Amino acid sequence: MKVSLIVKVVVADMNDLRKLVSEYGKIGSNLNQIAKHFNSGGSQSRAIENEIHQCITDLFLLRKEVLKLAGGMNGNRKTH
Repeated sequence: MKVSLIVKVVVADMNDLRKLVSEYGKIGSNLNQIAKHFNSGGSQSRAIENEIHQCITDLFLLRKEVLKLAGGMNGNRKTH
């Protein structure tokens, strides 16, 4: 019986990871404030809609950044 062992070494820039975690935290906080507003009977406004759209945009940008960083670990997969 032949057994193969594949080992992947992941090298991460801790400053980049800290920045991403911080950004996710800020976006999560903003989304929680929006949810609290609506759950407490708050009305919908253009400002709230803009904040929701900004959070969604920020999440997609961060996702793209995370995938770009992870691309170096997975054979530089092309991400969109």
